[in-house]
Amino acid sequence: MTEEEIRQEETRKLNAALEEEKRRKAAFADGAAQRNEARTNQVQQQQRQSEFDKRIAAAEAARKQDISRGRELAGEVIGDGLSRLEEGRASEVSDIIGRRKAIADTAGQRSTDIENVLAARRQGLAEPEALSRVADLREQGLEGFSREELAGLESQRLGGIGRSEQTALRQLRGLQGAAGIRGGLAGAQQADILQGGAQQRAQLAQDLFLAGEQRKRAALGEFEQSAFGREAAGQARTGALEASARAAETEDFARRNAALEGLQGATAQARQEEIARSQFNIGQEQAEKSLELQSIFGQQQLGVQERGGVSQAINAEREVAAREKELADDSYICTEMYKQGILTKQQYRKAGKIFLIATLRKPIDALEYYINGPAIVASMKEHNFDFTTLKSGFVGQALSLLDQGKRMEAVKVYTDGTRTLRNKYLLKEVISHA
Repeated sequence: MTEEEIRQEETRKLNAALEEEKRRKAAFADGAAQRNEARTNQVQQQQRQSEFDKRIAAAEAARKQDISRGRELAGEVIGDGLSRLEEGRASEVSDIIGRRKAIADTAGQRSTDIENVLAARRQGLAEPEALSRVADLREQGLEGFSREELAGLESQRLGGIGRSEQTALRQLRGLQGAAGIRGGLAGAQQADILQGGAQQRAQLAQDLFLAGEQRKRAALGEFEQSAFGREAAGQARTGALEASARAAETEDFARRNAALEGLQGATAQARQEEIARSQFNIGQEQAEKSLELQSIFGQQQLGVQERGGVSQAINAEREVAAREKELADDSYICTEMYKQGILTKQQYRKAGKIFLIATLRKPIDALEYYINGPAIVASMKEHNFDFTTLKSGFVGQALSLLDQGKRMEAVKVYTDGTRTLRNKYLLKEVISHA
């Protein structure tokens, strides 16, 4: 290369550098202008927002006036309120329940008459005195004849034998005298009578012994019968006491159950009455609230009809202001496509989601695009770039990947595409143009 060519090459490079610097200054100036415009738009937005706030405050004040007026009208209709029933338990019902409770508390206590019957039955458990005396006499008969009885019987029997013997001797002597029998024959005949008396006296002891034994056996039988009779009588008296006690317990149980059932019924009835009173009062309260709400809603409806146009105007102006704010920001690739109507609002928001993911996953690439994005778009617009091609290009591909759930693939396609546009329209293209 000749010296002239070297000098020309250096001149060309210097001119290119100067042109690039000039272009950078122009881009900076454009950015400053855009920022001034953004600030102006921000001030206008704040003014509009202030106006919106005033209108909303006025509408809110009017709404509160409608509510207050509705309540006043409801108060005029309701007055002191719908009638109420006294809640809680009525004094008459409380008195009835108190009486039934007193009956239930004393229902288990045994009456005086029943106690007297049971006391008489307990006293009847003791053996009657007459029966006890009879039993004692029969028990004494187990010993047979007493000494006094035996002596009396013996004296009686001996007296009889003696009288029989004297009578027989008198009769014998009379016969002997009539027959003229004397001497030894008469004495022998008299001796037979005396011997017979002696034998009767000897037989008397045996007869008395046998009679005593016989009396003992008879007394034993009578004593056994008396013992069995006493036991049967005692069992009968015990059974009568048990029957009386059972009857008394049954009566106590029946009285207690009847008293408790009466108390339970009175309490349940009182509870139902209390619930009915409370439900009636709740219904009255709901009716009052319903009347008040109907009055309030009626007043609000009138106010809404009067101020309906104002609310619609406020909402429309809000929508316009929001869209203007969105479009007034620094223009990036997807923002420019949204302004030109290439992307729908939903697609534009999805693109913002991709950029948000990039700030978390690839912060350096996202920061670089955030700084250089407006300059890239400005350069593309100077070169009359057709932004519709990006919808079928990397922007459309990134949105499709995001819809498929492939977020990192979408971020990679988007960042690679923006880097390609940066290299083409912010660096290389400028130098090549120079």
